[in-house]
Formats: sequence, structure tokens, C-alpha cells
Amino acid sequence: INAEYMGTVFNRIIEVFPGPLSFMEIRLFALVLLSAALHCAVGAAFDSASCLELGFSETLTVSDCNKLKQAVRDEDLYRECLQCSNEETKPEKIMFRSAVLEVCQ
Repeated sequence: INAEYMGTVFNRIIEVFPGPLSFMEIRLFALVLLSAALHCAVGAAFDSASCLELGFSETLTVSDCNKLKQAVRDEDLYRECLQCSNEETKPEKIMFRSAVLEVCQ
């Protein structure tokens, strides 16, 4: 469960209920937190088909998502991006014995 998301939900609920909470309001609060937790747990694992439908490629990395966040500033899109991203890996150096250069004129 994403703690940042849960904190956002908690803060929004506190805005709605600024005073002391009744038993019914506490039950409502617990229900909202439970549904938010379920939303995080269910949405935490997108499969590759879902990610492709959202427009994310299989080569998506966390740093790509960070760049997207800076450009777009959309938290929901950023979270979806992170759920579809792969861990960063250092590219291996590939060396070839020879190469053929063809010049088209």
C-alpha cells in the first residue's frame, strides 16, 4: 500500500470532518481507508497488456516516470507509470569485431 496515497486520503477526510468525530463518522472513515487500501493493492500490479493499453511500453523505467512527472505534474499518471515501469539496469557494453558501413548516394 502506498503510504503517500493513504496520507492524502486521510488529509482529505480530515478536511471533510474538521471537528470531533462521531461513531458513525469513524466507521465511514474506516470504510474509506479500507477502500483506498484495496484500490492500492488491486492497482499495484498492472500486467503488460494493461500497461500497453495505457500507452506505456515494456521498456519503461523509473527514471522515465520521473521525467514524465516533472513534465506533466499529474500524480495519478505518475503512479500508473511507476506500476508499469521496470527497474533501472545499466546497459551492457556490446563490442563487435567488425562492421560494414554502407553509404547510399
